[in-house]
Amino acid sequence: LAAGADPRTVFHSRDGTAVADVLMVACGGGSVDCVNLLIDAGADVDSRHFFGTPLTAAAKANRADLVAVLLARGADPAPRLADDPRLRMAGKTAREIAVGKRYKSVAALLPP
Repeated sequence: LAAGADPRTVFHSRDGTAVADVLMVACGGGSVDCVNLLIDAGADVDSRHFFGTPLTAAAKANRADLVAVLLARGADPAPRLADDPRLRMAGKTAREIAVGKRYKSVAALLPP
């Protein structure tokens, strides 16, 4: 970021579909510090792409720490994954993903 990287960078599939962004990738396996740094630099906690949102990425990765950060930073828990048959969790919210995967600590943080 100090060298000018854009915290809102979006990744696209071969057909041009926006599939994820930097914050979503960080929420799938990054650190709390990294996620906070990206948000402080302007990353959108409610960005929505084909593979979901930062919150659904954190829920899929069983990252209660990152779910807590995102909620504290204003992430909306209501958005659902795209209703596309190519997605294993199509149409699910972050909570429904956590419940389906039996990630109790993540599900407990998310409203029903």
